[in-house]
Amino acid sequence: MIEPSLPEAAAGSYHSAQVAVDVRLNTNESPVSPPPAFMARLGERLAGVSLNRYPDRNAIDIRTAIAVKEGRHPEEIFVANGSNEVLQTIFLAYGGPDRSVYLAQPTYGMYTQIAKSTRTTIVDGKRGEDWRLDRFDIDPSAEIVVICDPNNPTGLAEVGGLASLAPERPDSLFVIDRAYADFADGLEAWLGSNVVEVKTFSKAFGMAGLRLGYAVADPEMIKVLYSTVLPYHLDSLKQRAALVALEMADELFSVVGEIRRERDLLIEELRSLPVRCWQSSTNFVLFAPDHREARAVWSALVERSILIRDSSTWPGLDNTLRVTVGTPGENARFIEALREVLAN
Repeated sequence: MIEPSLPEAAAGSYHSAQVAVDVRLNTNESPVSPPPAFMARLGERLAGVSLNRYPDRNAIDIRTAIAVKEGRHPEEIFVANGSNEVLQTIFLAYGGPDRSVYLAQPTYGMYTQIAKSTRTTIVDGKRGEDWRLDRFDIDPSAEIVVICDPNNPTGLAEVGGLASLAPERPDSLFVIDRAYADFADGLEAWLGSNVVEVKTFSKAFGMAGLRLGYAVADPEMIKVLYSTVLPYHLDSLKQRAALVALEMADELFSVVGEIRRERDLLIEELRSLPVRCWQSSTNFVLFAPDHREARAVWSALVERSILIRDSSTWPGLDNTLRVTVGTPGENARFIEALREVLAN
């Protein structure tokens, strides 16, 4: 049987444990489902879909609606199946065997997997003791620079004038992942024809099940991305659902304020326990038990039907755990269980 051409990429694939539990706080999803009004409107729109016909391969209606939201033009918008496909398309178009990408761990694990699967050379970066990037440490030789801001899994927003790098390095492509931007304040604005911002419907929109992401970039770059991605990659059902989500964006985004409040309360509770807890500008919180092994704490929580993320084996994150902000009831149950586990 033929062997895979990239065994190292397959061996290091990004995944999250799938465990049947009562409280699932491991994948940074929204704790709240879309309102009934959304589902009702979506049902009406889907009734008119002709599944015997291919979808609009250029997704013009969605791009136009996103452009209004972003204050841009439709030609500056690329839409794909989640931000992961957006990132993969960027790497396919601008990475490859003769290109390199700057990645500073700890950060989102899919960057490494996509770099390996596209045979893009990884330039390992470094972060300061506060886990933030220093603009002077970002290797100028890398053709692609990926910055997750706010960063997953640390939850920290970047500081220090990173955005000024783009005009200083016109031969590099700066990929700025804004998946969690709606939970943060005062993020730097990146400008330039060599900047692409990547966003998602999975977090603040509460649409992780929809799998829709998009990029905002210079029109010439958007043309390249559309020439790279497979045709008809966004199905008709998804396109209708996305339009309804954009029409009801204010209602869907109304939960963001509550998630931010619950996040801050969760941090307060964690800081009352024997753990080290980091500040967060996202919808999750990273923490480390003071006197217990993180994996043992994770397992004990699973036994209590609570699933969080074991990040202790990720680069630079020894003995850490990551918890998604849930509903008030879910957060209370998590804290109660964690307090019990840490006391034993």
